[in-house]
Amino acid sequence: MTFATTRLGRVADARLGRQRSPQSHDGPNMVPYLRSANVSPGQLLLEDIKEMNFSPAEQRVFVLRLGDVLVTEGSGSRETVGAPAVWDDSIVGPVCFQNTLVRLRPGPRLDHAYLYWWARHAHGSGLIAEAAGGQSILHIGAETLRDLEVFLPPLGEQRRIANFL
Repeated sequence: MTFATTRLGRVADARLGRQRSPQSHDGPNMVPYLRSANVSPGQLLLEDIKEMNFSPAEQRVFVLRLGDVLVTEGSGSRETVGAPAVWDDSIVGPVCFQNTLVRLRPGPRLDHAYLYWWARHAHGSGLIAEAAGGQSILHIGAETLRDLEVFLPPLGEQRRIANFL
């Protein structure tokens, strides 16, 4: 069976998280946020969660939704750059993300579980590492992720593939 391919950015939103700065360490809108230390291939590590001040407008942009795929943006290792995990609403309330992560959010033509398994494949196969730039620290920004190719079977088939995996 042959499926059409497209660029990830045509079927999913890829957004880099908010940069941490000294003025965001305190404020009236302290919110838990995830960073690369909270993402390991296939799992969230939620023992050490930090907080940062995100204005209500920033929260609308950087809040995580159930099923969002988080990908580590940078690493000193080809094996760990682009490690994916799925946000599962483990923490109650708004949770945002820092710029050490890229959030992938599927559009209407892409199933969230299929997107996660695509990200696992892109990481495990070295596709992300090959696309990453940098010398001692590799970076896979949102723009580079948007340009990666993804197979796009019909939604029903995407769900069957994800359920099988």
